[in-house]
Amino acid sequence: MDKVKFLEEKYPLEQVKALGHKVWPLIRFSVIVNYTIGKVPLSRPSISFRQVKLFFYGFFNLFRRYHFLAFSDSSERKVIEGRYFDKSIDPLILLYPKTLLFELPLPNHFSRARTTTRFIASKYPLYVLALLYERFILRKIELTNEELITGFNAELGVTYDYKPQIRKALSHYYLGLFLFRIYKPKAIFIQSAYTNTGLVKAFKERGAMVIEVQHGMITSTHEAYNV
Repeated sequence: MDKVKFLEEKYPLEQVKALGHKVWPLIRFSVIVNYTIGKVPLSRPSISFRQVKLFFYGFFNLFRRYHFLAFSDSSERKVIEGRYFDKSIDPLILLYPKTLLFELPLPNHFSRARTTTRFIASKYPLYVLALLYERFILRKIELTNEELITGFNAELGVTYDYKPQIRKALSHYYLGLFLFRIYKPKAIFIQSAYTNTGLVKAFKERGAMVIEVQHGMITSTHEAYNV
C-alpha cells in the first residue's frame, strides 16, 4: 500500500474521466485489490436457468411507496427463533419499517414466510436493468487522460482490464438515478459501499444520506478497508 500511495500522489488520477465522471473513485478498489491479492474482484454474479425464478422474488413489493431503500445479500441472514434475520439490515428496518430491501441471493433467497423482512425484493431486476444499459448505451466509452491510469498500472505491474468495471459502475450510477427518481428515498442503507460505488455516487449526488452497514471488525488485514 505504500507503493500505491506513492503512485497515487505521482499520477493526478482525478483527471481521468468518462462521460464527464471521474472514474478513478469508481474503479480504485478493484484495481488495487487486483494488485494486492491477484484476484479479479466485483465480478458479475452468474444467473443460471434454475435461478431465473428468483428474478420475481418479492416482485410486487417494487410497486409500493417507501421512505428508505436498503441493499444487502442473503448471506447476511442468520436463523433466530426459526426465522431468517438479516443481521446487518433488519435492525434498521425494525426502526424504519417503510424500507424496501433489495437482496442479492447468495446463493438463494429464503422463503419470505421465514424471513423477518417484510418488504423485500430480489436484486436481479436491478442487475438486468444495469446490464442492458451497460451493453447498449455504454458499449464504447472514451476516457480522457487515460494514459494516467495506464502509467499507474504499468508501474504496479497490473494488467487488470478496468474498462468493464467502469462500464459496470456507471451503469449502476444511472440505475441509482432511476431508483431515486422512482422512490425519492430519504436515506439508503447499504451493506458494503465499496462494491456499490456507482449507486453510492448517484444517491449522494441527489442529496440522499448513504449509510454503510458493515461488520464491526476493520483491521489492517481487511483487503477492502486497507485499500
